[in-house]
Amino acid sequence: MDLHNTKGAKHFEPNNPCSPYFDAKRALAFQATKNANIDKKRDISIKHRVPNGVVIFCDLSNYQCLAEQYGDMACTNIVETLFVQFDDIATSLRLTPLKTNGDQYIVVGFVSEDEFADAVLYLATISAIEFALKARNLTSSHTLLVSSSCQLRVGIATGTLITGPSKRALKGFDVWGATVNKAAMLEQFTAPSTIAICEKTHDVFATSSDKVEFLLTQNDDALRQDNNTVVSANSTNANESSPITCCTRALNFYKTKIQTKTTLLNAYIC
Repeated sequence: MDLHNTKGAKHFEPNNPCSPYFDAKRALAFQATKNANIDKKRDISIKHRVPNGVVIFCDLSNYQCLAEQYGDMACTNIVETLFVQFDDIATSLRLTPLKTNGDQYIVVGFVSEDEFADAVLYLATISAIEFALKARNLTSSHTLLVSSSCQLRVGIATGTLITGPSKRALKGFDVWGATVNKAAMLEQFTAPSTIAICEKTHDVFATSSDKVEFLLTQNDDALRQDNNTVVSANSTNANESSPITCCTRALNFYKTKIQTKTTLLNAYIC
């Protein structure tokens, strides 16, 4: 799936490969810088299959009415300011802001293939839901957006991704595949101010975290990176930057089916 404008996408150098964190540096390094390169002479773009990743699509409902009321320039400034705040939320949760497309915002959590993969997938899923909650709350507290009935829709899907640099003239790092399409459909066909997640995302989110906590606590020294310390989900000292919060763990998702243009999707919403 070609997700439009990729100009300006960033590439980062790899960090310590033993850490379960999935911050922007490590995420893109794992997918792009470490293994991917472009054969410029043959104009070939190398793609890689990532077994697990979490894709988040966000979009503002009723945006067209907002634009008609206030004009394109004013709305562009509103959306740009909002998305800068989304960037801050994403990076604080060690997710990778991928790109925007008008009033659509896309962010990804990557999972490496190592002994901590289960722990990273759990943390990536929790972080994706935490991001969605904070982004929705931020949008709901925006006076102008609220007055125009402009609300955030979010779709989250977990699964295999195809990643790498695009071979188009405006090259940049991108993601493709059924997981990307599913996140887009969950976002597009869910109700305003709703977070819709796929079955796999819900399964990971609802699974007991005992095994994950064991991995994290038993390997605490190896899992320190850039002065960040892994905090157990049950720790009373968990700070705001920790992706696992009581609010997120206490969420209730309701199983439903979302009707898209071509199919019914099993989903969980909140």
